[in-house]
Amino acid sequence: MKSKLLLLAGGFVLLSSSAFGAALCQTVLVAGNFQELITAGSCNVGNILFSGFNTNLTASNVLVSTNGGAGSGLGTLIGFTYNYVGGTLPAGNIGVTATFDSTAGVACPAGSLCGIVGAATQIHVFVPNPAVVSTTYSGGFAGSASVDGTSLGSQGSQNSFSIILSPSSLTQLSTYNGLGSLSSFETDVVVGSVPEPTSLLMLGTGLVGLAAFVKRRSSRQS
Repeated sequence: MKSKLLLLAGGFVLLSSSAFGAALCQTVLVAGNFQELITAGSCNVGNILFSGFNTNLTASNVLVSTNGGAGSGLGTLIGFTYNYVGGTLPAGNIGVTATFDSTAGVACPAGSLCGIVGAATQIHVFVPNPAVVSTTYSGGFAGSASVDGTSLGSQGSQNSFSIILSPSSLTQLSTYNGLGSLSSFETDVVVGSVPEPTSLLMLGTGLVGLAAFVKRRSSRQS
């Protein structure tokens, strides 16, 4: 009897940890700095579990706010905006790993597979200058992108790629060259969906059947 109770309790813990395993990044960021993310180890923004937080800057001086819900041509942008205590960012890098979390955020549409379908970076400058942020991607997608401050305001870059499904992840490391003046920059992943293979098969079968029906009908009329 005791062992059965222990098994039931263990099962409840597993279910609870899968559904509520990570805190919301918004609640982790009490003071709003990168050190809190490092200390937490992992947290969720929408459907994305972020982990592997790292930087070669003084983490408590990197201010962080969460991005979640903004739309793009690729899907929903989810990630973080970074700036620096007391002024412009110094040269350095900031990294994080993103994994799609089906237990959090908005439910995936029926008949679809949901995951990470892209990545985005954006920088903000007050005057045109030689600030550059370069980002390298590894894991479910290997590549790179860069944005610069040669024009006033914001510049962004987005990469699209084949959907990254859990448990695969995307790791991104963004490096600022420290030149010019950079007020803040954003790193995001793009969440989207694609039809499940079975849905595509059903669609293909339906189209074949429709084509055959139309052909038979036209031959009878002729």
